[in-house]
Formats: sequence, C-alpha cells, structure tokens
Amino acid sequence: MRATSLAALLLVLSPLLAACGEDEEAPEPVGAKSLPDNLCAAVPAEVVERWALVEDAHDTTESDDENEATCTMSGTAQGAPVTLELSLSSFAADSFDAVTARMEEALQRRCEALGSSGTGEVAERDGRCTLESPAEPEAERGEVTEYSLAKASNGISSVTMVHHGPLFRSVATEVVGIGGTISQTDPAELG
Repeated sequence: MRATSLAALLLVLSPLLAACGEDEEAPEPVGAKSLPDNLCAAVPAEVVERWALVEDAHDTTESDDENEATCTMSGTAQGAPVTLELSLSSFAADSFDAVTARMEEALQRRCEALGSSGTGEVAERDGRCTLESPAEPEAERGEVTEYSLAKASNGISSVTMVHHGPLFRSVATEVVGIGGTISQTDPAELG
C-alpha cells in the first residue's frame, strides 16, 4: 500500500516539479529612451550667462537600437572664445542587464579613445572618465572632456568645453556640473 501511495504521489508531483523551472520569465526588452529635441536647453541658465553662450547647432536622431542628442554652443568670456559640445545617448537591448553591459562597454571604448587622443592624463572614477589639458603651454590649457554613464537615459553622456582664456581653471568644474545634470536627469525632464 505504501508503494502504491508513493507512486501516486510522484505522479501528481511530477508535473508540478517540472513546472517550477517554467516560472522563470524571459527578460523584457529595453527600448532606447526618447531624448530632448534640443539638448542645449539642458545647459543651466547660469552657465549660459557666465560664458555668454549661444547655440550653434543641435540634433536628435532616433533608431531602433540607439537614440542620440547633440548640442554645440559657443561664446566669449573675458575676451577669449569658449566652446561647449554635449552629447547624450540612449541604448536599447534585449534586457536591462544587456543595456547596462552596452553602456559600460561604450564608456570603456570612449575612455580608451580619450586617453590616446589628447594631452594630459585620463582620470577614471565612478562611471566616468575625464581628460583635462595641462595648464601649460597656455595655448593648450583650458580644455576638458568627460564621458559618463548616463543611467537615467540608459546611455552615455559627453561634455567637452574649451576656453584658453583667463577663466581656464573654471572649465573642469563646469564640465562636471553639466555632465552630472545630463547624465543623472531623466531625459524627459531635460530642457
């Protein structure tokens, strides 16, 4: 009688045990987020005023696997020219883990390229890399580029600012602030 009961129990439990593995859901695809039509609008008003920046160009492109917004601004501060270039991307992938991996790979590629393209030393920390030109010679100082993981947009942000004039020491602070704004703010709230 015990053997019959055990056999009946196994017959009843077999489908239930087999179904346990079927409860795992497939990861949901992650689409690229919509980015602002004009990324220049994300530059804080006080930065625009301080550097007398005006918009030169902006563009936003969309595709199935990546969206990108760009902005170029220029101005004059204390008699010296200033340029500001921004970009923000948003990636799509089969899952959130795949998007995260794509973001990290893109950042790594950009940081490696940054290290081989300019003068100065690349500093990498906390999901970003920065290249600041040396203070001398005077004609080369005041250029800073930063790439960051833009977790709010599932992508990468970049900020490059150049000012070879008397305010060159302020450029790095501006780049970090602008980069933080565009990489940490939901793209729907930029601008």
